[in-house]
Amino acid sequence: MLRTFKALVAIIILITAAVALAPITVAQVDQTVNVGEIRIVNGLVGLGNVDVYLNGKAISFGLQPTTATTYMFVPAGQHSIAVRIAGADALSAPVADILFDLVPNQSRTAIIYQKQFAQADGYVPPLEQSGAIMMLDDNRSPIELGRTRLTVAHLAPGSPNRLSITYPDRASLLHEVTLEKPYGTIDVDAKVYPLAIVDATSAELTRLELIGDISFYANTFYTLVIVPDIAPSASGRLLPGLLSPSMRLFFVSAPIDPPQDGIRMRVIHAAHDTAVVDLYIDERLVASRLNYSRYTEYLGLTGYTHTLALRNRDAAPESAPLATARFSITADNQSQKNWTILMLNATEQNVQALQLIDTALQASDPNNQPQIINTDGGPMIMALLPDNIAQTESGAARVRLLHAVNGALDLSLFTDALPIEEGIILPTPRPGPTPTPSPPLQLIEPVVFGAEANEGEVPAGLYSELEFRVSGSSVVSSLQNVHLVDGVVYTYVLIGQPGGEPPVQVLQLQDYGRGVPQERQYEGVIISNQAVNVRERANSASAALTQLANNSEVEVLGRNFDGAWVIIRFVDPTTRARREGWVSSGLIRVTRLGEPINVLSLPQVTR
Repeated sequence: MLRTFKALVAIIILITAAVALAPITVAQVDQTVNVGEIRIVNGLVGLGNVDVYLNGKAISFGLQPTTATTYMFVPAGQHSIAVRIAGADALSAPVADILFDLVPNQSRTAIIYQKQFAQADGYVPPLEQSGAIMMLDDNRSPIELGRTRLTVAHLAPGSPNRLSITYPDRASLLHEVTLEKPYGTIDVDAKVYPLAIVDATSAELTRLELIGDISFYANTFYTLVIVPDIAPSASGRLLPGLLSPSMRLFFVSAPIDPPQDGIRMRVIHAAHDTAVVDLYIDERLVASRLNYSRYTEYLGLTGYTHTLALRNRDAAPESAPLATARFSITADNQSQKNWTILMLNATEQNVQALQLIDTALQASDPNNQPQIINTDGGPMIMALLPDNIAQTESGAARVRLLHAVNGALDLSLFTDALPIEEGIILPTPRPGPTPTPSPPLQLIEPVVFGAEANEGEVPAGLYSELEFRVSGSSVVSSLQNVHLVDGVVYTYVLIGQPGGEPPVQVLQLQDYGRGVPQERQYEGVIISNQAVNVRERANSASAALTQLANNSEVEVLGRNFDGAWVIIRFVDPTTRARREGWVSSGLIRVTRLGEPINVLSLPQVTR
């Protein structure tokens, strides 16, 4: 368990009461080195889930249509993306691939879409020739509170060459979007927009599709994507027949970059007894119709003191709020940039649970109790929690667990076994009786209701099952065949109630680790025709911890005084545990951001 924050939970729905938080010991400073960001969107609604490869390495498994990966930091320069149907061999021909350039501090989105279809004469193009990738440059610069940023990509071959996204009366919001051409962005107020798609090439602006109401949250970057509306094939093959002119619009969201003198805050609605609400920050509408199980992106907020207000759904901005709350992040805590506000049901049991972990409520004053928000659906309280989304260890993902399940004492996360790293040859089992199955492995220690997340670094790879348990025994929910990707921070938020309505469900939020300068990140590859000893100390007489094979990838932490030995963090090939040890510097190639470096440029480590 990783516990870097002390006594940080604060109940913030105390009417106009300021919240002071305990000091935080770990800063999370955004990267400022020679890197950019890339994410991938699956627009292949007719082909289904895909696996995505960046520079030959899988970064997403089974990415569902209409969803996106998180942004990933990669060095500036030229890179490749290849997309294959989920489960296809990594060396098979891709559905689509592309080479692209990335400049420092640039954000880009790659949208995979279907470009070729079956023809009237019966010709069906090969699957690997059916897709294409469009690259977009994402403008995620800071934006005024209460505003949101929109862009659109028309990727529906067979439909009119120019489309407009309009209101039902045909007044344009996004005017004349050309097929397969970048559009640019517009900034608009965050609110609910009733939308339709019209044929911009027709004089009467023929309406092609009625989309309905979309609630755009504030301080968020939305990419609207238009693709052909084709049902996925059960066989994973192209469907026969001509391309239908009908189309589908979906959107993916991303956080706007925060200002330097501010914070990023995400709001998660986990209070199932509470009615749909509108959320205001500093009297600016930021989330219309925020419903149970929904959450915002990180909202970039200027400054460290803010006022939240909740109003009933679609209530007038000048109407009296259900409640207001003021929170202030002290100077000691301002190096912590990422926060979550967790909306919780205010049952008597839940309030008592929060009292146990909130130091402010353990004061001698018996009247110092949390005040309750009475909404149309039921009472609610909120908790303000810090988020650790700093960079992970090399080869690892971080898993974090937030507990918002009614009636559960605590929650923890288990797995049957750690993933087997590709290329590792396990020892041949010896003859004998069938071994007794190993007990489940605990990935995250118990976290109590409404508390800051418990978390841990785990090996990246395929986990056959993740089990969420109450008090380490009863399984309340599970996820099967979960691929955890190197460098990604996974926050699991459990909501609902065991055996009740609504049932327990898992919200999975993904962020790419950020906050540790990349110039301090060094990677290494073992270069030896024979297995290399990893030793406990920096000398050949020290005990060998294990052996690593040629081409094993490790994280390099530093060197000894003369550079003859390098200390590494690695995954033990037998136990899969993460360990640290020393290897001779002549047996390892060290790189930083992909470029070889002199071992003597590593930081010196004395241990």
